[in-house]
Amino acid sequence: MKNRKKQKRITSFLLLMIFLGIGYAFLNENLTINGISNVKSNNWDIHFDNLQVSNGSVTIGENDLAASISDDTSISYTISLKKPGDFYEFTVDIENEGTIDGMIESVTTKLNNKIVDEEITIPDFINYKVTYEDGIALATNHLLAADTSDTIRVRVEYSTGITASQLPKTLDTYTFNFSITYTQSDGSATVRPTQSFANNTWEEIISNVHNNTIPSYYTVGSTKTLVMDIDQNGIDETYTVRIANRSNPNICNTEDFSKTACGFVLEFTEIITNHNINPNYDNDTIGTGNVGGWEHSSIRNYLNTTIYNALPSTIKNAVINTKVVSGHGVTTGEANFVTTDKLYLLSTQEIYNEAELDTVGPTLTRQLDFYANENTSAASHSSAIKKFDGANTFWWLRSACSNTNNYYNVSNTLGGADNSAVTDNNGVSPAFRIG
Repeated sequence: MKNRKKQKRITSFLLLMIFLGIGYAFLNENLTINGISNVKSNNWDIHFDNLQVSNGSVTIGENDLAASISDDTSISYTISLKKPGDFYEFTVDIENEGTIDGMIESVTTKLNNKIVDEEITIPDFINYKVTYEDGIALATNHLLAADTSDTIRVRVEYSTGITASQLPKTLDTYTFNFSITYTQSDGSATVRPTQSFANNTWEEIISNVHNNTIPSYYTVGSTKTLVMDIDQNGIDETYTVRIANRSNPNICNTEDFSKTACGFVLEFTEIITNHNINPNYDNDTIGTGNVGGWEHSSIRNYLNTTIYNALPSTIKNAVINTKVVSGHGVTTGEANFVTTDKLYLLSTQEIYNEAELDTVGPTLTRQLDFYANENTSAASHSSAIKKFDGANTFWWLRSACSNTNNYYNVSNTLGGADNSAVTDNNGVSPAFRIG
């Protein structure tokens, strides 16, 4: 109880300023011009532009000041962070609209007018970062070529997971100053390193998704590998997943809507193994044929036990429960199947955006961003074709057919919608969400 009272008293009031210092080193080479020449004029113009406050940032209070650019080269803002998890974040472009290449001469962070890490350290309960948008740290000599731009991300957060001893004892104001000085590029300038979804660690990816700080370079279709021992025989195999979805439209928040194509969805790009939907066929017995649907299928249990347990522990622990809505092949008024799964197969709607192939209508699930970008249709599309051991192979969907012995799958030739008997061993290529 004592700790809870202490947290209620904390209202950190932060005045933060970020300045872009502009330095210019005059050309000092001697230029000898023989004859008649036209010499193009040069200009030096590096400045801030396009400031965007990130979603989820704290609301600006009566005594606060939203981040804004002044004189093209400075940004100031005042915010109040009242509880752990509160944050304020924005991105801003650094534009070089001049004709001369620039490079970073110095980068300095100050807290209450003292240089961070030299004269003072940032308290544990404040997480303050200024990086490029992809998370790379700014560094001396990073090049900003003429007629190019870079985007930086500024974030200040009241840290979570801190202990009572790390909390502030008094109500203080913290003033940050971050300065970047650019000078004319010389032979020491270096192109800054870049990040990608592929070379981020899984820990970084999971943290970014969990904290809703997903970098712009996590684009739909981006891929990354992971290692699994599906057969539990001590032999690790490398598989590839891609970002199949990033969007989360309002319809995703409706009560009956499937979450399988909402938010950050990863999908295997290949077939990872072969399996049947159900090992036996019986028109009347639940859990055989397609009676009982996805909910009672053998393959659903296989995905959420054997395949899920084969995931690397870092990913396995980050996979979130997903509400999965699945249609009947033939209905007589019964409701769609609704389950909660870690891993799931896709539906015809999520690939082809054609709900008539099953009973999961457009109000219950949606086409994944990846397949929407590819304009995938049920007739044929190469983007839906997947391989197993290098060969195009049929792969299962979770959509039942009107024939009670069949489920839909994706064709191994045209990538269009097809179907097979539940006892067939077709390809398995599941999806999952992390958070």
